[in-house]
Amino acid sequence: MLDGNLKTPTQFYREILEALQAGGMGLTSDIDGTLSPIAASPSESFVPEGVRTALAKLHASGKLKLVAMISGRSPIDGRRLVGLPQLFYLGNHGMEALEPNRDNPVPAPPVVRYKPLVAAALDFTRHKLLALPADHFGFSGESTTPPGQEAALLFEDKGLTASIHYRLCPNPVLARQAVVSAVQEACTNTGLIISEGRMVVEIRPPVEINKGTALYDLSRQYGLKSLVFLGDDLTDVDAFLALRKLEQEGGGFQKGFAIGVKSPEMNPKVHESADFLVDGVPGVQAFLTWLAEQV
Repeated sequence: MLDGNLKTPTQFYREILEALQAGGMGLTSDIDGTLSPIAASPSESFVPEGVRTALAKLHASGKLKLVAMISGRSPIDGRRLVGLPQLFYLGNHGMEALEPNRDNPVPAPPVVRYKPLVAAALDFTRHKLLALPADHFGFSGESTTPPGQEAALLFEDKGLTASIHYRLCPNPVLARQAVVSAVQEACTNTGLIISEGRMVVEIRPPVEINKGTALYDLSRQYGLKSLVFLGDDLTDVDAFLALRKLEQEGGGFQKGFAIGVKSPEMNPKVHESADFLVDGVPGVQAFLTWLAEQV
């Protein structure tokens, strides 16, 4: 299971303990696919109680300088799902911040002006896809359950960004082609950026903000000496790479720990850039529980 750049469990856990004992550690994590199993739709996602309990203990211990979530969801939605308002939440891949126990998130100033363009692109994409024949998504001509792409596609308006999920389509390969083509047409001459995750296509503002830049800024803001980040998808690779950048720059930062979360859909780049892999959400829960016991 362990190869290439991946560390052995003994080596990895020893380094985590050393960093914890040195002080100045932060813990950050993606949500969907990491703390929460991937669901048919974002509204069906849930965070297991064991994960939530471990995170609450880690925050309450006072041994960590920061416990934060960095998600593609809006920060309000991320906090609702995790259920711990005392934590720090960064949503829309770092474009929007919700500080502990605050009511309203704060968007990064450069992205606000793109909200109308994102909304218009999502609306165009929705109309384009719903007008296509059902066989573009793998439905047969006789298929009535579910009733074509209107039930199988999920259009998610997250304010600063937007997502089109195609997980429920009978043929995800065909569906992806249709969705990407429609989104590309919608974003023509707008400057908007298109990215992909696990059976989802996203529309984003053309700004240099992602999970990596968000993680980097958080580390500097909190004066961290070490930082753990857990993630499962391609967007999380940016955060893994930010840990390496922090190590190279120094400035008080000493060690980053990139934990990849395995799944059948895991992008190879997650494997390539991680220090250590855990087996799905149960593996994440086991790691967080172990860390909570150490503090």
